[in-house]
Amino acid sequence: MTNVLKETNQEALVSKCLNAIEQAESDNDLFAALFLVTKVLRAEKLEADIRKRLYDAIGFDFINRLLITDDVPEECDEYTYKALALTLLACYATEQDLLSNVSMLGNVPFFNKVIGGAFSTAGKDESEIMIHEAYQCLMGLASIREGRDQLIEKGTVGTICRAFSENLYGEEMALQLVLSLVCVCGPATWQNDSKSQDILLNKLSGDLLSDKTHKKFELLEVTVVLLLGTFDRSHAEPDFSKPWMKNLHSTVSELLQSKLGQEQRESVLKLASLLTEHTGLAWILGPAGNAIRHLLLLVNLAGIEVRMNLEDRSLSQVESSASLLCSCYSILESAIQYMVEGVSLPLSMQQIGQLHSTMHSALAAVIGYLELVARETGMGSCLGGARMELEITELREEAEIERCKNALVVQASVRLLGAWMAEETVALRADVVNLLPFLLHLGAGNISKIVAKETESERNTSQDENIQLTQQDMQVESGMQACADSETIDLLRFLVPGLCHLVAEEGPRKLLLEQGAPLLLMRFMRHHWKRWIADPADTNSQTTLISICGFFQNIVVTEPELVAGDELFTELLQFALSTFHTVDVKDVVLVGNILVLGLLLVKNKSIDSSPNQVTAEASSKFFLAAVSFLRSVHTFKNGRLAVKPAFQKHWEDCEELWFLAMQVLGACISQLPWLPQRLRLTGWPAWIQTMVKNVKGTGITDEEMAAFASILETLEEPKRQVL
Repeated sequence: MTNVLKETNQEALVSKCLNAIEQAESDNDLFAALFLVTKVLRAEKLEADIRKRLYDAIGFDFINRLLITDDVPEECDEYTYKALALTLLACYATEQDLLSNVSMLGNVPFFNKVIGGAFSTAGKDESEIMIHEAYQCLMGLASIREGRDQLIEKGTVGTICRAFSENLYGEEMALQLVLSLVCVCGPATWQNDSKSQDILLNKLSGDLLSDKTHKKFELLEVTVVLLLGTFDRSHAEPDFSKPWMKNLHSTVSELLQSKLGQEQRESVLKLASLLTEHTGLAWILGPAGNAIRHLLLLVNLAGIEVRMNLEDRSLSQVESSASLLCSCYSILESAIQYMVEGVSLPLSMQQIGQLHSTMHSALAAVIGYLELVARETGMGSCLGGARMELEITELREEAEIERCKNALVVQASVRLLGAWMAEETVALRADVVNLLPFLLHLGAGNISKIVAKETESERNTSQDENIQLTQQDMQVESGMQACADSETIDLLRFLVPGLCHLVAEEGPRKLLLEQGAPLLLMRFMRHHWKRWIADPADTNSQTTLISICGFFQNIVVTEPELVAGDELFTELLQFALSTFHTVDVKDVVLVGNILVLGLLLVKNKSIDSSPNQVTAEASSKFFLAAVSFLRSVHTFKNGRLAVKPAFQKHWEDCEELWFLAMQVLGACISQLPWLPQRLRLTGWPAWIQTMVKNVKGTGITDEEMAAFASILETLEEPKRQVL
């Protein structure tokens, strides 16, 4: 009853004040009326209609005059006008329509000064009230795009980071504000003040490392949210010169060796996953790069969590663990990549066996889960090599695929399995082959969705201006960075490298051909070619194109009769002939792969026998470009043949392609009567003859000499016809 009376009295006082404000004839009258109710003019205590009356009566002009006026009555302290102006602005900050007003946006520097302690001499109570109200204004502005832009541009980010790091009053509000900005703006939050990012992370990570209470895990969750919105998709080496990187490494290392509950383990793995995604697995090895025990503990913990969350669980139970599983998958995938990159680690045979065993067990659980998905979503017929039609020409989003894709963990599982397939060709091979039809089915349904998504991408590039992600939203997203958008993960991109290995084996190759994999990958190749042409810096598409070329090369070599009679491979030949000469030679690995694929198809298809399908002009351009590329690789000087510097850094990846191209070109010369004369006109054979005659001692390897000699011998064969 007392509270009701109190609220009634306050409402009456505010109403009386509003009447006085509306009748005021001067600034003094207006100030006097407002001064009466300063203590009840708190935004949270005013109804919307009262706030509207207040704005209609006062507006921004009077507030701006209060902020710039230093001449205050003797009975008032020097900050009275500014404090009153701030109270009014805090009231306005709860109204979306007023937040975008130029006067509200223009006061961001003033709010920064307040929270930075510029008015601390006003007295503790008054100063804290002003700081609280300044944060109210800033939080309101952070809810709209124009406001966020101003906070980033006008230095608010640096101010709140310093406020937090120096434990100023309102530090919790400062942290909440920076988290809200990071959740929406991501790395752009720091575009004007990257040093503040380190200041904030240094303080937060230091508190995290030193805390020995349960608050440690609250801080850990906050750190996860902050890093999730701070790290971009690029990869960077761990920088242990930064205190926060050392602190986080020490924290994770300590916790990995502690007895933790389920929620605590999840928090540690999410943090470890974010660091792994951004800096690679090297960060866990510490500043000295020798913390092998920590690496083994992290990978083992991730593997155990995968098994615990996949084995003997229903689909709904697995989906509830999506965030954790994605974190673990990211760690395991990084571990696979780290090991195959040839990084020298002082691992014993026992430790190597332990890592492989962890991976093997985790991937077995992943495969078992995907088999369960196939069965329970009506796609059980896709298992065991059953024939499955892939509608590639008009890919349909079939109901069972759409239901399956409601679970992000399905696509994340495919990504991890793809990483395993690309490197491990023996372990779990039979299980992987059994799953192939289902994997292809998922990939087929995925392409049309990606294409549709990219078509409307421009409409979806801007975020809703007035919606923020909450900290809880970001925690849900934590660990899913590597999994990307749940509807547009490029599943086939992760599978193609493994398919290249499998298609070289007779059993899996037969299954892939039966399932229509060549048709699917032809569609996929055109999609990524279009993307790469639009953006040559798109390394994902370039790498995918290289892998697809390898897939088709294996089929052409192992199934020559099928290729000769299949129109799909005629289409593929046309693609190779028409695109090869358009690729910049600096993309040497892609150039080499398209060249070898084109030569193999020319040899197989006997293009002279089908002049209507492949024009003489296209084939002529192709071979001229082929010669240009093959001769551009080497330089001959002072009796020595050497790979040109431009090709040196890629030579390990394209040396075999060069030799294979030379070999297949020789076969094409024998097969195409018009080709020898065309090649002679390029001057390349004459260059080879000169080089062979003048090479000295060890100036050329036996393999190189054999390759060049083979071309010359083939050109000298009799009975050539000139086109």
